[in-house]
Amino acid sequence: MKRSSKPIKSYSKTVRAYSLKLDEDTYTKLDQLFINYGKCRNMFLNQYCGISHMLDVKQYRKLRDQIKGSKQNKKYVAKYNFLDKHWCYALSDACANINSMWSNLANQIRRVVQANEAIDKDERHLIYYLLSIRELWYYALTNDQAVLLDLSHGLQKHLAELEEAVTPKQRKHAYSYLSRLTRRYKYTPRKHHSLNKSMTYDESMYKFTGDQLEELAISSHVSRKRFSLKLTSPWHYRLNGNLQIILDRDKKRIEIHKVIKVRQKKEYQAGTKLGIDKGLATLVSCSSGREYGKGFSQFTRPEIEQESQYLARRNPYYGYRYQLKKKLNQLKNANIPKQIIKKKQLTRQLNKLNANNIGHKRKDKRHASYHACLESKINHAIKTMIKLGTPSLIVKEDLTFTKEKIAKKGSK
Repeated sequence: MKRSSKPIKSYSKTVRAYSLKLDEDTYTKLDQLFINYGKCRNMFLNQYCGISHMLDVKQYRKLRDQIKGSKQNKKYVAKYNFLDKHWCYALSDACANINSMWSNLANQIRRVVQANEAIDKDERHLIYYLLSIRELWYYALTNDQAVLLDLSHGLQKHLAELEEAVTPKQRKHAYSYLSRLTRRYKYTPRKHHSLNKSMTYDESMYKFTGDQLEELAISSHVSRKRFSLKLTSPWHYRLNGNLQIILDRDKKRIEIHKVIKVRQKKEYQAGTKLGIDKGLATLVSCSSGREYGKGFSQFTRPEIEQESQYLARRNPYYGYRYQLKKKLNQLKNANIPKQIIKKKQLTRQLNKLNANNIGHKRKDKRHASYHACLESKINHAIKTMIKLGTPSLIVKEDLTFTKEKIAKKGSK
């Protein structure tokens, strides 16, 4: 049987895998490796983010070969204490970020030019065309004729036609205006204080091992030595291509991200209309008689009880803070030395209370984890309902009463 000649529709999807908690020695070495990788990438980012390198970052391999030809790669390996491939991928990540910056900057300048009503239509068209091609944009900023001559004859001809459509004064103003906007909004070199948490690994820098591919070995900062990591579940995807390795410093584990191609699902075939009713005991009850998300309240009740206990434990501290603020408000305009000393003592007590007893970091972290699980359960119930019921229209009764609805009906 012959295969269909129609191309298979697909889309990109990121799959994730997780390692078990790392031991202290492995975590310390990986943490230092990720920090050095981030410093190297930020160094490249600050070095090549300028206008003079806006064409170099488009050709990453050519730029990499130039660095290798000048033998600067040995300095990077010695300075950041990692392998030769690590700085190559740090350069690749930096070039990708810079290209995205230039693309975002072009969109930002287009919006500014579009909002400027003082610019003529032909002049605006000329600026848009210069922004559409990186080489023309570079030519407008540097007036480098060699870059213009390297372009195809068709691009040069179209640029000449657009320049003829405006006056010499408008042409000069368009180039000057584009140059000013670029230098005003472009990225500038800066210090990076956040710790790096991601690295790129190609297929020669990692290897899945084990009978069920439940272990991962990745290159370390020393040649021919690898970190061996146990995964929470076996690896079910291809063993080639690049991986994005993420270091989770909170949970002290590694996340493995890989982009794969997934076949697009068949077109949805809608059926009849479906009425639904939301609830807590059962998440969704349908007019067809089916129910989805049964026992939903058993999942939400423990969290509600835990939240009430949490607030009950916090109430004494909230009351104490209210009393301290009330006393501080009374000593707002203190002039007597005793009152000033008392005010300092109360301020110190209030700061200590806020720092040690009324924090929200653990609560916010616990809530984020709970809401992620809650959202997953709700989405699963809705997806199952759509898959089995195949509704063409979903109708839900709105039982919320607002002033707007009452005003429309009129007061009785």
